[in-house]
Amino acid sequence: MLKNPSVYIIGAGASGLASARVLEDNGYSATVLEAEKKIGGRLQTDIIDGYALDHGFQVLLTAYPAVNKYLDLASLNLAYFQPGAVILSNGRQSVMGDPLRQPSMLLKTLLSPAASVKDKFLIYRLTRHLKAKTINAIFDAPEISTLEYLKAYGFSHVIIENFFMPFFTGIYLEDKLSTSSRMFEFIFKMFSQGRAALPANGMHDVAQALARPLARSAIRTSTTVVNIEPDNRRIHLESGEVLEADYIILATNTDKVLPGYHTERILWKKCTTLYFKVAHPASNQQLIGLIPDPDTLINTLSYAQRVDPQKDNEVMLSVTIVKEHALEDKELIEKVKEELLQQCGFTNLRFVKLYHIPKALPDIKDVLYVPKNVTVSEGIFIAGDMLANGSLNAALLSGDYAAKALIEQHRSVMDQQR
Repeated sequence: MLKNPSVYIIGAGASGLASARVLEDNGYSATVLEAEKKIGGRLQTDIIDGYALDHGFQVLLTAYPAVNKYLDLASLNLAYFQPGAVILSNGRQSVMGDPLRQPSMLLKTLLSPAASVKDKFLIYRLTRHLKAKTINAIFDAPEISTLEYLKAYGFSHVIIENFFMPFFTGIYLEDKLSTSSRMFEFIFKMFSQGRAALPANGMHDVAQALARPLARSAIRTSTTVVNIEPDNRRIHLESGEVLEADYIILATNTDKVLPGYHTERILWKKCTTLYFKVAHPASNQQLIGLIPDPDTLINTLSYAQRVDPQKDNEVMLSVTIVKEHALEDKELIEKVKEELLQQCGFTNLRFVKLYHIPKALPDIKDVLYVPKNVTVSEGIFIAGDMLANGSLNAALLSGDYAAKALIEQHRSVMDQQR
């Protein structure tokens, strides 16, 4: 085993890039292999018509501990959402916000029919409670579903159906609120302690910000790994090239390259995001829009970031679909247009882009803050948010843990050789 080992990281998403960063910080270097043309994994953005179109509705939560550790937020030129949401139904709007952080929302929130006076007090009480609750305490608590948690806390069916259901469906990518109460408390805490934001050029900027500090690591894009020999850690590429590794970090789906080798099959949640140009922009552009009607396909609305400084009278509307349907793309586009007219009053919509995202979030039953185990074998480690919880925070932490496990293993081997 060499003093300066040969390290390969497979996958240049958030986990893989975080692993490379930790290795460099400890005097190591790595080669990162990425199958796609661009780094970023699920953090992808296309620039179309002067707007940043993310692949799936995503936001950056500035309170995530790992985000503050690994990202220079100032360099991302963030645009911030207001703390709350606008609820859209049959052409009517009501706002549910956090008046403690945005006093201008107080009157609108108090008058909102989306929640009772008791519900609004309970949100205030829950916010204070979770701000004081540590992250460790959240993830040590027993798990129930988010829906059970909300009912047990005393929230009415009105606020659950009008606010919590559509809001957290957009986060969980499932519309039953069956996701763990641990995840609910964690996300609610992050929203209450920080802000939801988007980088000026879309979420791919996050990946670029993670890669920018890497000085000794090499990143090879358009490089597909087809197989790994676990015993001798040979990496077989689609091109026919074979790479010899001392250590490997798998920061990607292991099913194909390392099938059945002490790794569990990952289940995924999916969603569809559509983008439309809107000739007459609505108000509340800095709020996330929610459609609570159970009969609609649309769940979440937001506005894409403008990259081109040229001004016009249009905005780019982002629409997220989580519910199951059997519509072809053309039928789906028309259906969404109908719902945007009925629920929001949008007319003169021009369809721009549709993204089907079959692997949008890992479907995790036992939600953790950090992964239990990142070691596959003596020289192979795994990273990814599927090891803990579906979030950028978990992706970054898993990369950190995998890199540190590798370093510890190498130091142990070197000690034995002395």
